[in-house]
Amino acid sequence: MTEEDDLRKAALNRVNARRNFWRMVGVFVIVNLMMIAIWWMSGKGTFWPVWVMFGTGIAVLFSGLSAFGPGRGPVTDSEIEAEVRKMKGEG
Repeated sequence: MTEEDDLRKAALNRVNARRNFWRMVGVFVIVNLMMIAIWWMSGKGTFWPVWVMFGTGIAVLFSGLSAFGPGRGPVTDSEIEAEVRKMKGEG
């Protein structure tokens, strides 16, 4: 593999990680809203959805670190090229 191929592969991985993070955030919001609705309809009481929020929050945290932290659908060629340019310091 050439250096250009390695950069493209790394760029593809980074773009995929960012997409996966935003999907995870969407799932986090939907699941936790559902848990709050169930808690609300079941007569409230102790706010148990906090445990679901804590667990899913950990998953979102690690997904975010994978996407935006250090060393880290189909991706379009333009997204890959933009990431390669960014990694080369050209954009």
